Amino acid sequence: MFENIEFAPLPGSMMAISLLGFLLTVVYRDSLELTWTFTLGLFFLILFLASFLSLHYGPLPEREVP
Repeated sequence: MFENIEFAPLPGSMMAISLLGFLLTVVYRDSLELTWTFTLGLFFLILFLASFLSLHYGPLPEREVP
């Protein structure tokens, strides 16, 4: 499915920020308006999917093996 697509390596902190942001959006959904809750939830979900795809399909780091 993703044979012709190249994924950029993303930092692991992006996945942590997306999870934290999504959880905070879900926890504080009553104090936010519905449009903000939906928008922030969708934004952090897209961030998580991008970081997961980068982790799974991204290039392997080039390291020297001693």
